[in-house]
Amino acid sequence: MPLDTRDRDPYWAARNRLSSQDLEDLRNQAVQTVNDRITAATRAMTPAAEAIRKTAHESGEAAQRFKADVQDEVDRQIKASGRAAERVLWGEPEAPTSSDPVARWAEGKVGRGGYGLISSARDARGPANNLLSKDFRGRLLDPKCNQFVWDALQAGGAPAGRVDGGRIPVAKDWGNSSSKIAGYTPIAGPPRPGDVVSNGHHVGIFAPLKNGSPGTVSAATPDSPNGGLVGRVVHNTWGFRGDEGPMTIWRKTGPAPRR
Repeated sequence: MPLDTRDRDPYWAARNRLSSQDLEDLRNQAVQTVNDRITAATRAMTPAAEAIRKTAHESGEAAQRFKADVQDEVDRQIKASGRAAERVLWGEPEAPTSSDPVARWAEGKVGRGGYGLISSARDARGPANNLLSKDFRGRLLDPKCNQFVWDALQAGGAPAGRVDGGRIPVAKDWGNSSSKIAGYTPIAGPPRPGDVVSNGHHVGIFAPLKNGSPGTVSAATPDSPNGGLVGRVVHNTWGFRGDEGPMTIWRKTGPAPRR
């Protein structure tokens, strides 16, 4: 704006009458007004912002709960499907009747597999002269009846000790009354539920049948219809048919072996 014109302008005329202090005070007042408005606006927005934050937090928690519920339901259905598949494959499991913990655990596994020639039971070392390398013995092509007996004794609270070389006893060990198996002693009398029965080729846990006659629970022998790759647990008259050869019966008589 030209100076002559600005001098006649009311704004500039008023401005020219203000001192530098007046101008500084007006500037500070303007800044304070702006700051007050910003503060007021912020205070007005804070409840809304807090409500938004709270809603977002609650929504996140709800989403996590929903995700957990969905996962639980998926897991439940998977387990249910697995149990249904087992019933289709094996039939209904046998209801345990023995009061002895070892025999009862063994009976509870009747109808289930997992003790076949091919499994991950590394402790179930078969004959030492098999053609597999040491690292693979027990995993492939070896019977698992001794692994089942070992598992039953452990689960039933009557564990047996390991034998030479740190391996678990095999059927040959249980079938030899001269074997040294910590915590167990061969007996001459009639078997009781939970005793170990072996002819040196197969081994099982003594558990009377439903009709009261003598019987054993064992992982089926490889040459049986339920044996081989499947390794189904069976409850039958094996050991008391009269054609299996002499049987050796072992009973828990000593303290649990040291690990």
